[in-house]
Amino acid sequence: MIVLIHHYWPGSVRWELSRGRIGVDIFFVLSGFLITRTLMRAIQKYPGEPAHVLKYFYIRRFYRLIPVYYVTLMLIFMIPADRTVFLFWHVAFLSNIYFVLQGHFIGASGHLWALSVEQHFYLFWPFVLILTPGKHLAKASAVMIGAGLLFRFIAGIAGVSDLAINILTPTAFETLGAGALLAVWMQGREDAPERLGRWISMLGIFGAAAWTLQAVVAKTPSGPWFHLMLIEFSRGLVLAWVVAQAVWGIPGCIGVFLESAPARAIGRWSYGIFLSHNFFMAIFCARPHHLPLLSLHGSQVALALAATFAWSFACYHLLEKPLLK
Repeated sequence: MIVLIHHYWPGSVRWELSRGRIGVDIFFVLSGFLITRTLMRAIQKYPGEPAHVLKYFYIRRFYRLIPVYYVTLMLIFMIPADRTVFLFWHVAFLSNIYFVLQGHFIGASGHLWALSVEQHFYLFWPFVLILTPGKHLAKASAVMIGAGLLFRFIAGIAGVSDLAINILTPTAFETLGAGALLAVWMQGREDAPERLGRWISMLGIFGAAAWTLQAVVAKTPSGPWFHLMLIEFSRGLVLAWVVAQAVWGIPGCIGVFLESAPARAIGRWSYGIFLSHNFFMAIFCARPHHLPLLSLHGSQVALALAATFAWSFACYHLLEKPLLK
């Protein structure tokens, strides 16, 4: 929803300086956590059967992601300005590489770079978990975080473009790795937060300190370097703390909201919402309709929201849910 807000009302949330990127970072931390937890449980359930673990994982990922993705890609043909986009890159989950080669985002498909990063993560992380002894999984997660930091350092020295540093797959290693590290730490301890609360709190405090540091020195000569090296790393640690609190149960009104029927529905439909929201906005911008009592932009947003949620509801109930069953 953070990403949707920034695409539908660009610049409207001026205090949120990440320009919607934090919404994608939440996605990466959650993904690192959930995928790692799922694979660790499968490895424990089927010891000595890596082929079975991989087969189960990839079949489930295929049915969960691919049909809805390819069906939603067809919306591009309803956007006049996007019909000439070379679809091969999106079909092959190479959108982020395509945008880097072009030097900028193209059309309404700019958000698909995050799905490409996610698919690349699926290609190597299951093998890392299967080949790494359980006692070294935390180290493997830390190595992935370190690899992301190293990539940013080398890319900065080499003068790589900001776009490449922001959307190539290694630039998400800090957030994916933070989620994976959280999953390893919480293995078997999800029902006993007091055993891990101190460690997780220290993780969040350290991340908040790093986040504050890069913001404080932003206008100094070294500011860009601190931002480059610390921004994703710090967000990953802070968001890992947030995810841990959600797993253990967030009290008060926030917890009530997150457990409410509307919030849970958004969670179920979130994949379709993320995939389609930019396409529907572009469709209604290309064919403007002025609704009563609303501005032209307000009309476009209202129609795009309605279409996005209707599409996501249909995708979930007609594709995702039946295929997973």
